[in-house]
Amino acid sequence: MAWSANHEDFSEVTNGWSTGSGGTHISNRNHNGSSSNQYNTSYNQTGERHVKIADLTSGASSTYIIGIVIAKEQQRHFPSKKDPSSERHVLGFTIRDSPVDFINVTCWGGEQHIQEISSLFHVGDIVEVGNSNIQSKPTDGSDEKYRPWTPSMYQVNLGENRGSVKLYGGWNIEDYNQL
Repeated sequence: MAWSANHEDFSEVTNGWSTGSGGTHISNRNHNGSSSNQYNTSYNQTGERHVKIADLTSGASSTYIIGIVIAKEQQRHFPSKKDPSSERHVLGFTIRDSPVDFINVTCWGGEQHIQEISSLFHVGDIVEVGNSNIQSKPTDGSDEKYRPWTPSMYQVNLGENRGSVKLYGGWNIEDYNQL
């Protein structure tokens, strides 16, 4: 017996499951019809929870953010405050995960570490930032003095011993390419 339904039937939301050309997504429909992202959580291979930029909170741990790189600064270095005979190296970039949400990311470390991160990606690449330190931005505007303005109340910091940046190659890469 042949099935005679339309293919458009696959894009309907039924009992919290939405299936369409982009894959299957689980959403929680509350009794009032509004959706909650409580069940839209995904995890990477190291057990970190995927968080959208709009949903970040200060001090969040074991999270990762996926976004397209929309700006990238040149590597900088300066004398360390703790040891003036050594240098600290830094690389800043900005990622976006929706048309309205983007955030600045700062990577700290030794020269070789920062060079490796810098050579890993370019503007337009999609990256996954994991195990980072999420902090509130300064309210005095000093954060935007040297970096692009972002609508997020937070900033992301990575250290040589904490956090990672890698190219993203997930199944939903087309969602980020549209940004």
